[in-house]
Amino acid sequence: MNPLDLCLEWADRLAPLTLGLLNRAIGALWLLGAILVLRLILRRCSGQVLCFLWILLALRLALPVQITSPLSLLWNTGASVSETGEREYVRQLADDRAPDLEIHAPAVRTARIGALRVTSDNRDYRLSPLVILAVIWPIGCLGLLLYALISALRLRRRLREAIRLEPEVWLSDRIDGPFLFGLLHPRVYLPADLAEDLREPVLRHERAHLHRLDHWWKLLGWLLLCAFWFDPFLWLAYFLFCRDLELACDERVIRSLPAEERKGYASALLECSLPRGKRLLAPLAFGEAGIRARIRAVLRYRKPAFLLILLAAILILAAALFFGTDPVWHPAAAPAAWQEVTLSRYLEEAVHQAILEYQVPRFAGGDFPTESHVLLAADVGNTEAVVWIHGAFLVLDWDGQRLTEAAGGMAPARLTFRRNGRVYTLTDYWEPLGGEGYYGELRANLPAEMTPEQEEEIARQWKTILMQRCYDQAVTHYAIDADALTERLFRDLEATGGEDAEACFHHAPQARHQLQYLGQHTCSWVVARFLEGEHTGLRGELLWRILQDLDPDSAGRISIG
Repeated sequence: MNPLDLCLEWADRLAPLTLGLLNRAIGALWLLGAILVLRLILRRCSGQVLCFLWILLALRLALPVQITSPLSLLWNTGASVSETGEREYVRQLADDRAPDLEIHAPAVRTARIGALRVTSDNRDYRLSPLVILAVIWPIGCLGLLLYALISALRLRRRLREAIRLEPEVWLSDRIDGPFLFGLLHPRVYLPADLAEDLREPVLRHERAHLHRLDHWWKLLGWLLLCAFWFDPFLWLAYFLFCRDLELACDERVIRSLPAEERKGYASALLECSLPRGKRLLAPLAFGEAGIRARIRAVLRYRKPAFLLILLAAILILAAALFFGTDPVWHPAAAPAAWQEVTLSRYLEEAVHQAILEYQVPRFAGGDFPTESHVLLAADVGNTEAVVWIHGAFLVLDWDGQRLTEAAGGMAPARLTFRRNGRVYTLTDYWEPLGGEGYYGELRANLPAEMTPEQEEEIARQWKTILMQRCYDQAVTHYAIDADALTERLFRDLEATGGEDAEACFHHAPQARHQLQYLGQHTCSWVVARFLEGEHTGLRGELLWRILQDLDPDSAGRISIG
């Protein structure tokens, strides 16, 4: 197996996880928009309260379970609903003839993204956007985690020579500003040249971080950003989250200080602010972010009124209910009618080969075996795949003039495969036996959501289509002149000597059926005859009846004389 095959197999395994993260990130954008609006509305409110907004966003991103509410406003986002009731803002299309991803815009419109094709070792690979994202997603995650780890190790090395000033407080001459560093045993580090009159406000600030456990909250925020690094809006959210942590910490310090001491605290902020090139990734620094906004907030601080706090709580709760939850899904709202499912091209090819390998040894004679099937249902897991089909198997012979059905049949079946990445190995092939136990076998082996009556209706509706697909394979395989074959079959009908079309069909049923099974070939030939003026008498009636069998709409627009 070449490296590209290994990479694509790895991507196949990660694709469901990546797709889930992508949908979760898109679903969280509505809540993020509400948070940005509320930050502006409540900018004079308590910073402690505003931090709850970021907790809501973190829960929306991190929780693996879906939270639903009848008050959710996400009904009209254009997203579909999966069988489990989850909103699918992005979904993978299994049909290889269609684009691989369908993305739902905020309105009801959708955008589809197709696949890229690359060639390696004389093989064509179809790289969908989801596969590409599944390949680069873990690279981005590991890159950010390694960046954080290396930054922390480099900072730890710089702090090896720090001197202990008091419990949890250390001095170092190799740092540019004060900060809190560490997780299990966090310490406050101060520059050795920090003025004595600045130490007290700085220590108050860093101890406020320590009491609020901000070093843990910032780590959790960074881990979420590592998982959702592909979303640029969440980078903005992380930047604002770090700024709000500092504002909330400042508020905790100054709310008990008199006005004069607040001015001193603001001066300390200005003195200890870090240059842009000296921002620290993991630690919580005293002058790390948004100095102007923080100084302004310190100097203008007023204890928020109770009514403002109450309003903020109501708005935050409303944002959580309206934008932080998904709509309640009602299974009854799902379409009741059966719809054909689609499979990946690898599983589809495995089904095709399994049917031929199972059916060919059961029939003697014939030259060209064909099969066609409609997919009733599928249950595809990481290690096993179960597929239910209604299939037609047909062995055809061609003598240069006529197609002959040597053997064949039509029946439902259940195929079970063992899955290893893109490789599917057949482990069980079930077909119902005839006789009195037929319906009992169907009930026991059909998918739970399908009844024997539905399967019979599908078999009736799809019989002609499945046979047409088999005949079309034979026409391509033998390079048959379909017009010449259609004309010979039509002459067989005329040669019966019947008085009307019904009598001709009665005496030559095989010719009529083959004309039906040739499908589009027959339809094109018949329309050409009408265009040439052959629409009178018995010939016109036969042409019209055959076209009516194949395309009632076209037959309804043609008058016969």
